[in-house]
Amino acid sequence: MGREYSWGENPFRDYLIRLAGTEVDISKENVKKDIFSIFSYILENLIDKPSDTTHLSFDIKKNKEYYKISADNILSALWLTGIFVSSTKDMLKNNRIMLEGQEYVYDEKTKKLTINQIK
Repeated sequence: MGREYSWGENPFRDYLIRLAGTEVDISKENVKKDIFSIFSYILENLIDKPSDTTHLSFDIKKNKEYYKISADNILSALWLTGIFVSSTKDMLKNNRIMLEGQEYVYDEKTKKLTINQIK
């Protein structure tokens, strides 16, 4: 049996799951704009520097059976996975950050966030 979903761990994921139940096509431009506005509002209430919301950037594409959400920078990738960091300066330049024994690396070409366990 699979793991049960835990509400409240990631507000972005929670919102998208609720939205999925409405059968709205989240890849449509007007819906993406609404999602962006809601995500920005969520961030303003979660992070220390609300001005950092200017770094929020992502795209949503529809495939035959699923939606793909791609972050456009490391900060957006972390936020979309439910990780809210307070220091952003060096991370945005280097596309990497160390948090609690893990290294998060963002690849600008593939738009993927990799997590490496550091011993």
